[in-house]
Parts: sequence; C-alpha cells; structure tokens
Amino acid sequence: MVLVLLATAAGLTAAPAAATQGTFAVELSTRLALGQGFILEEEEAIAALSRIGIRPDAGWVADGPATRDFVRQIQKSMHRLLENVSRDMNVPLPPSIEAPPRP
Repeated sequence: MVLVLLATAAGLTAAPAAATQGTFAVELSTRLALGQGFILEEEEAIAALSRIGIRPDAGWVADGPATRDFVRQIQKSMHRLLENVSRDMNVPLPPSIEAPPRP
C-alpha cells in the first residue's frame, strides 16, 4: 500500500488495463444507442450486438482481449450488416465503403 501511495505521489501510475471484448461491446452498444438511453451491462451489450449481426468470428468472449484482429472482425461484421441493409433497401453502397480496409 505504501508503494502505491508513493508511486501515485510521484506521478507514477500503472498502465491502463487493456480493453476487453465486454467493455468494447458496452461502448459500441452505447454509441449505437442499442440500450435506448441506458448503458447495457457487458452480457446485455454482447447479446444486443449479436442480435443485429455484430460479432467476432469465433463469438464474443466478454473477458477476452479487444485486439486489433478482434476490432477488424467487428468491422467486417458491421460492414456485412450495412451491406444487408443496403441490399434490402435497394440502396447501393458508395464506392468508399464497398470493402473494409485491409490491415
């Protein structure tokens, strides 16, 4: 405890914890307003995103790391969702978003 207080006083703090897939899901669901004005818990956010087709290739792991590859998979699933809505509504995608960017 004393070391923590000394480190804090000296301006030395631990690096922020890496984001998890669960916290990523909460933030994404909040920004997409899937909670209709409420901030969803991790499992609720994951379920809400999954219902609309936003999920990583191997499924969500709430306490798994939100890696660059994970975000790329979410981006791909969001692109598929956009393609489906666009096709269903008979509205062509603009050329700038026809394909997700390469790594």
